[in-house]
Amino acid sequence: MPDTALLPRSVLHDRLRPGRQGAATGPAGVVIREKTGLTLAAVAALRGRDGAVIAALTALFGVSPPTRLRLVRDEGLAVIGTGPGQWLIAVDPMPDGSRDLRHGDLTTTLRDRLGGLAAVTDQSDAWVVFDLAGARVRDLLARCVAIDLDPRRFEPGDVALTRAGPLDVRLWHGPKPGRYTLSCFRSYGAYLARWLTDSALPFGLELVETR
Repeated sequence: MPDTALLPRSVLHDRLRPGRQGAATGPAGVVIREKTGLTLAAVAALRGRDGAVIAALTALFGVSPPTRLRLVRDEGLAVIGTGPGQWLIAVDPMPDGSRDLRHGDLTTTLRDRLGGLAAVTDQSDAWVVFDLAGARVRDLLARCVAIDLDPRRFEPGDVALTRAGPLDVRLWHGPKPGRYTLSCFRSYGAYLARWLTDSALPFGLELVETR
């Protein structure tokens, strides 16, 4: 069963040292990096207020939120459509590890701008997020994720709410082809980390240090 104990900030590096793992010949087929320090907030429009929420988010961030399962990125910012009238907002940390102060306190800012239009919840500590890349990354994902990963069907920017083994996960194809992000609830993060690393070892795994 998935781990339910309190997890360390980095669930990957609690288990494996950074660097090359598994098959040792040739370039690593899979590169995994756990993204820490993200600021995350979920936005759910109130009934009939989808259009007003989209307009407010566009004015705030300068990008139009997607109206389907889709990812829109700007520098240091991602707006991810997760369902009708629902979005996950992600702000990357600054290079020195601090929060991106351009957006201040994300949840507070969103609540101020979306008051009476949407429910906003802080999700920063709720999710574990892994970046996945490499020539064999689709082979890795195909072992468990039950969607068609052909890039003609699951294009860069597409988002899927699916399952990885027994877990509900969010998978999105990054803006660059062949780069994916996989996330799950933090309480199941160690389980997902074990599955990812064990499944990637035969392809040659490069585990990138999280800072």
